[in-house]
Amino acid sequence: MSEFKRATDIFTAFTQHHIERIRGLEDAKAREELGTPTLSTSKNKEQNSVSGSIEKPRITVFDADHARKILQVNPEATFEEIRKSYEKFLVESDPLNFDPKSPEYNRRIMIQKVVHRAYIMLTEEYSITVKRFQSLELD
Repeated sequence: MSEFKRATDIFTAFTQHHIERIRGLEDAKAREELGTPTLSTSKNKEQNSVSGSIEKPRITVFDADHARKILQVNPEATFEEIRKSYEKFLVESDPLNFDPKSPEYNRRIMIQKVVHRAYIMLTEEYSITVKRFQSLELD
């Protein structure tokens, strides 16, 4: 197996892990709001493999706790920690590394939309001045 193919497979598996994690968080939050029990992840995987179709990206409304889980930051996280986590996820889920007609491209765009909404929600409380000047990287 070529080095490029192996690297691509590893990166795809990593991204797929994050997609499933975000979908699981969204599903758990939606079921919590509806007051229904959650389905096991094995049932969800079986349903996805049976359908064979690509799901359309879905973005649900979520609260700050859900946004923190998506960005993997704790409740006491500073603006800098939130921003670094956000940037890390943007780099990891860059859709420009794939053909725009591929399903992986669409998955990456979906991840970026969810991560962006989580970032916006968690940084609403900070003023534009704080956001602008704390985002600068000075040597």
